[in-house]
Amino acid sequence: MEGANACQLPTFVVFFKPMKNKKEVYIIGINGGKKGGRVGGYLKTCLDEAEKLGVKTRLINLSDYNISSIAKVAHDPENDSLKEVSNGSDMEEILQEVYKADGIIFASPVHWFAPSSEMKLFIDRLTPLENSGFLLEGKVSGFIVYGNEAGKMNALMQLAAVTNHMGMFSPPYAMIYFGKEKSSWAEKDLPLLAHNMTSVIKAMKKGKVDFVTTHY
Repeated sequence: MEGANACQLPTFVVFFKPMKNKKEVYIIGINGGKKGGRVGGYLKTCLDEAEKLGVKTRLINLSDYNISSIAKVAHDPENDSLKEVSNGSDMEEILQEVYKADGIIFASPVHWFAPSSEMKLFIDRLTPLENSGFLLEGKVSGFIVYGNEAGKMNALMQLAAVTNHMGMFSPPYAMIYFGKEKSSWAEKDLPLLAHNMTSVIKAMKKGKVDFVTTHY
């Protein structure tokens, strides 16, 4: 489209590249911890299991990107659209993958009872996806954290609450936490998360899962 018609397109139509293969299951892992660190290792284990199931995966280390706070790039964080806050920045590449993904696994160390600052910046920068038409709605989510004591559950609940509010949903056993003590059940739940996310995504692609959306 050219001229005036192109200007009338919704921001997300212009911003995002078209997806080539919608039948293929695509799960991305977002690592809010140190590249090559403990959390990234747990995340890779889960993604490797998904690949055994024929799933396309990608691990994104947030530490590889320069992600500014939403306060620096947005005029009105609650209402700004994608093009206004993302074009030409490191976040644009990540948002392209988020949009294409059927499932997203959020993995983070616990810093002061909360996800890492890198993960928090990333979560904040997802806000325009909601402002541009609830573009996370229907995506499947999973969570992995590493920390001590009550901080683990606090971080998990923060991640789960925000993503659920954005329209994502999780399969059973999708909130996995590790601590200094060895946890055999958590290690077993990593491949289980990959299997459950894949099963739900495939069911959705076949039209076997339906839910009421919230477009205001």
